[in-house]
Amino acid sequence: MKQIYRRYPNAVVFAMASIAMVYMVLIKGSKGTSWFDFSPSPSPWLSTSVDRKSDSAFTFNHSSSHMDAARRQKALPDLERSYIGNSVLKTDKQKGDVNLEKLEAGLATARALIREATSKFNHTALEDADYVPQGDIYRNTYAFHRSYLLMESLFKIYVYEEGEPPIFHNGPCKNIYSMEGLFLSFMETDTKFRTLDPDKAHVYFLPFSVVMIIEYLFHPIIRDKAVLERTVVDYVRVVSNKYPFWNRSLGADHVMLSCHDWLMGIPEEQYRRMQKRVKQVQRHFVVNNPPKRFHVFHMIIHSIWLRRLNVRIYG
Repeated sequence: MKQIYRRYPNAVVFAMASIAMVYMVLIKGSKGTSWFDFSPSPSPWLSTSVDRKSDSAFTFNHSSSHMDAARRQKALPDLERSYIGNSVLKTDKQKGDVNLEKLEAGLATARALIREATSKFNHTALEDADYVPQGDIYRNTYAFHRSYLLMESLFKIYVYEEGEPPIFHNGPCKNIYSMEGLFLSFMETDTKFRTLDPDKAHVYFLPFSVVMIIEYLFHPIIRDKAVLERTVVDYVRVVSNKYPFWNRSLGADHVMLSCHDWLMGIPEEQYRRMQKRVKQVQRHFVVNNPPKRFHVFHMIIHSIWLRRLNVRIYG
């Protein structure tokens, strides 16, 4: 830990300061499952409607895909239309639906297995070569451990390649917001969770840095905070026009990372209580390069995993 602190002192400070974020995942009695909340909302550049079926399930109806198919159908000669219209033109959509169905089936199985771990009362002792969660600091140690193992075996994240440094694919690594830059760096080079095939991804990562947007685009005199919103909106417009994934879910399976300190806004009593609890699970706040199991990079990934488990997407 001392070596890590000397190498990434500010990152460790931030990891400790952001206890309230991980608190949502780890602390018993928490109402949330993640500190990421990129809530889907209809936007002018999107052509997709959403029908809410339940608290955790959505049905997405495409309008643009049907229009594109109709245009292609109309442009084909009559002799080719009967064959190609019933096969080739449907291939892309069918392939996407099949891939999505497989992903959702895997997530449904994961939900069932985690629920099974939660409901069992006569547990055998947990075994793990790296870490065994213990104590009532966890909402349920068995559910957490099983969820973590399922994440390691199933979860895949696609990182959009659009955008250039310093705003995108880059972040601070030497100040209190270092976790933002470190996570971007780790995610870019990760081989376990990152997939280069977007059709195999459960989640899509928007690799911009809020700190860098403020540093490079925020005018110190004009102080127009809308620059952050405009940058994000422009980026979403780019990826939603190039890929089908944002429109398919209205962003429900897309995530971004932004960190901030908590300083004086938290009452002293609550701060002390949170500080005491983070010491009990301090392993989850350690920064390593390369990342290690159960440490902060993987815990952020686990938070995203939990959020994705709470969303069901239909093609």
